[in-house]
Formats: sequence, structure tokens, C-alpha cells
Amino acid sequence: NASPVVSMYSGETITVEIVTHHSGHDFAKMIRGDKAVEEIFYWEETQTLENKPVPKLPGSGVHLITGPIEVKGAMPGDVLEVEIMELDPRYNPETGRCFGTNSQKFAGYQYRADDGTARDGTPYVRTGGTEAITVFEFLEDKKGNMLFGKPVYMYRFPNMTAP
Repeated sequence: NASPVVSMYSGETITVEIVTHHSGHDFAKMIRGDKAVEEIFYWEETQTLENKPVPKLPGSGVHLITGPIEVKGAMPGDVLEVEIMELDPRYNPETGRCFGTNSQKFAGYQYRADDGTARDGTPYVRTGGTEAITVFEFLEDKKGNMLFGKPVYMYRFPNMTAP
């Protein structure tokens, strides 16, 4: 029920800039120096989740919310086709470098076997285990074409059920 942040017509092309909630995996590489991202991740000393002025949707968890985007003339129940024409990583304007992360964790579709158990045959649960985060840097060729993400380092931390 939130008001749209942008409106468009069917067939129109728009550009949407998004930021990953995983930026917090490495503040120095993915937040510091990018004023827009610093603003998103900034917490005042007295701020709580309840009074932080950010969208809070049921089930959104840690994920940052992009939108909503209104398609003029579309009605509830309409099926919309969205074509993502290009995805470009966000470069830090201060460093000119771009980092991302990959999460390997004890949860989700890849962890479960076809019968719903964990791959090792034990009951599948969402708690326990550890999560491994790999921080990588996006590398380009001299023409600016994205080549790949080069791992920089990896760390592990236990899953948490509450802050």
C-alpha cells in the first residue's frame, strides 16, 4: 500500500538503482565513501528498528526495499512481464572500485535434498551451523567490460536468531 517512488507506462524503460543489504559485510569496501549508501546504513545512537525511517514490509527481513514501481493502467491481478535489460554493479564514487559478497549458508533450497531433509540426511532446520561470506572485487577489462568477481577474502560467523 506504499505510494510509488516512480511511475511508468507499459513498454517504457526505466533505470532503477539498487543497493545490496550485504553491503554491511564489509563497511570499508562497500559503504564508506559512498554517501548514498552511508545514508541507508546510518543509525543514530538512539535509533531502533521501530523508529528508523525505512520501509518495513512483512517478511522483508534484512532485505532493502526497492520501489514500489507503478505501471500506469495496471490493475491488481494483472500479470506483468518485466525484462531486465542490464545489471551494472555499483562503483564506490570515492574509490572507483566495486565489491560484492557471496553467502554460503546453512539454509535454503540448495541445502535441502528432494525429500525436504538436509543433504546429509538429517532433518532440515533453519538454525544452527555457520555462514561463510566471500568478499570479492568486480574486475573489468580495459574497455570497461565486466570480467568476473575476484575473491578478496572469506570469513565465517555463526547464524543468529536474534540481535
